[in-house]
Amino acid sequence: MTFAERIKLMRTRMGLTQAQVADAIGAERTTYTYYEKGRNEPSMDRLVLLAKIFGTDVGTLVGENDIPSSEFGIADDSVDYGAEFDKVDELKKDEKMLLLYYRRLEDGQKAKFIRKIAEKHGK
Repeated sequence: MTFAERIKLMRTRMGLTQAQVADAIGAERTTYTYYEKGRNEPSMDRLVLLAKIFGTDVGTLVGENDIPSSEFGIADDSVDYGAEFDKVDELKKDEKMLLLYYRRLEDGQKAKFIRKIAEKHGK
């Protein structure tokens, strides 16, 4: 499977649009579309961002590792994350991405995440 096919598969599994992913990596939608068509490749910085957005590692994106059959080991692959992403229009982009990542965590991971943030802020 090519890099282009991998990122398209990961994006569609998450229910995200090309525009949403492009926005999250700071690219134009057409630029991201070229990535999915194999006409262009992202910089290393954008490759790292794509891996974070898709909840995987760079090795999986570039074909060094297999793509897990489930939603990359994250809970509830039946959720349409793209639809959830659009429901929170009043939030800033970084807040939307944080919420998206949080919702993809297993319940135990959510509790650890909240504790970690609380520790960072002395609560």
